[in-house]
Amino acid sequence: MQYYRFDIRLEEDFKEILLAELGELAFEAFDDSEARMLTAWVQKSLHEEAAMAEILERYEGHIIEVKGPVEEEERNWNEVWESQYEPVFIDDFVHIRAPFHPKKDGFRFELEIEPKMSFGTGHHSTTAGMVRMMQQVNMQGKRVLDMGSGTGILGIVAMKLGAQEVHAIDIEAWAVENAVENASRNAVQMEVELGNALLMKGTYDVILANINRNIILQDIERYTAHCKTGGAFMCSGFYTEDVDMIREGAALNSFRFELQSSENNWATVLFTKI
Repeated sequence: MQYYRFDIRLEEDFKEILLAELGELAFEAFDDSEARMLTAWVQKSLHEEAAMAEILERYEGHIIEVKGPVEEEERNWNEVWESQYEPVFIDDFVHIRAPFHPKKDGFRFELEIEPKMSFGTGHHSTTAGMVRMMQQVNMQGKRVLDMGSGTGILGIVAMKLGAQEVHAIDIEAWAVENAVENASRNAVQMEVELGNALLMKGTYDVILANINRNIILQDIERYTAHCKTGGAFMCSGFYTEDVDMIREGAALNSFRFELQSSENNWATVLFTKI
């Protein structure tokens, strides 16, 4: 069986969005291990040239270069993926591994995450930054929202830290399915729903949003409406140069700045609802 390979160099902000779009076009294997590069494979017989061109045109301002289609023979995609997927170590706090990685002592928590197509394995600086900063927030007995949950990793960490309830929301059906599977793998229970910020219900003690700058600012009024006074709002998915914009939007919606961290120019910011 023959495949087409596409090597797409782009702004990293849009890597997970493009990956999801290509998944809808029967692309079945991806390599996003290189910064700002997404390599994708699709069966030659299933390739939709016009639909692919439409997607690339839609993100033209965020795509630097496209190489392909290049013809390749079929590979053992699981073998390729496993060879490229490394475990993640976040200080001595969390060890994040795939099912085929060995367990490792010396960490407070060990998470088994099989990401499939979902964003949020801990490899990206935004996810790692959120997990690291979660140590600064009291999760014990709290009601937590994981907005844009991806693999479910943040909600799973919150449950491991003692959260009483986690409500996870994602706009992608395959991400919802993956989060449910990963919650089961890690012996935690959390509600995972398909949708957007309109699905927020009640009030939350902690809101976690690892999405992107524009969506965070778009939904920030809903975050403040559903966050308890004294509650925590933690967000990432944007560059350090965007922090001032995030802080301004948060301040206008009753969130007080508390803490900021950055890794590889990606920022994570913590606020308190006042």
